[in-house]
Amino acid sequence: MYNRHPWRTDVIHSNTGWAAFSLKGERRRQEDALAVHERWGPDKGFLAYVIDGHGPQGKYVARFVKRKLPGYLLREGFNVGRQHQAVRQTCFKLDREIKTSYKRGNERFDGGVTLSLLYLSRQTRFIATVGDSPCYRFNGDLERIAPLHALHNVDESVRVTRSGGRILNGRILAWYMDRGGINVTRTIGDPAYDDACEEISEHEHLIPVPYISDDFVLQDTKWLLLTSDGFMRALDEAGVINAWIRNAFRWESGSAWDVSNRFRERIVTSLPADNTTYLMVDPHLFTTP
Repeated sequence: MYNRHPWRTDVIHSNTGWAAFSLKGERRRQEDALAVHERWGPDKGFLAYVIDGHGPQGKYVARFVKRKLPGYLLREGFNVGRQHQAVRQTCFKLDREIKTSYKRGNERFDGGVTLSLLYLSRQTRFIATVGDSPCYRFNGDLERIAPLHALHNVDESVRVTRSGGRILNGRILAWYMDRGGINVTRTIGDPAYDDACEEISEHEHLIPVPYISDDFVLQDTKWLLLTSDGFMRALDEAGVINAWIRNAFRWESGSAWDVSNRFRERIVTSLPADNTTYLMVDPHLFTTP
């Protein structure tokens, strides 16, 4: 379904068991991207991810990662027993390709992305996040199931400081900056923060290392959500409270499209400043034999 506005795009996609929504805010560009691949990979699982771009060329880098990510996973041997390792290697290699391309003079790679990824199959399930694009599950309340890689996370702030990162006013400065900067601590790309781009190292203060977890409980989980960081801000701007969220998820019709559409209607009316993207999944449809 498409609803066109003079400066925004309102799109909702859905299929059995999932629905996704993306809205351009007041920013110049829509830098979010999302993808869903059903019956994907060696064990025909459900692969989905939300990407949030930033920087001068965040839109281009987000679409680059969206397009390249599935192929990289397969090349890294994505299969039962190697899936976590394949995700880590994919994040490193995408990061390396972006930085190398920028170093060679391709200014379209002057940007970075955060990532929120979900994989479900009958054999396995896990989430992977890089940056501050949150993952949630609904089990009566909306519960975040992955840490945010940002400076308000004490562990991340300490790691950045120990690696030599410069922090000013709650933001990490690139080597050439005296103001501005970025407040996320893990990203894919962002060559401007790579110490004058002299070399690419996983030990930099901005790193592409994903948080990966498969220990979230599905038994009491009705929905899993992948979102860009603009999702909760948009709900705040719409005046949404926890009671409204609980009622939206418990709506009797229960389909992903219906629940997602309730969020869409509430968010669109608030005219959010940031780009907003989320993907809602019923995990049981993709993990039950």
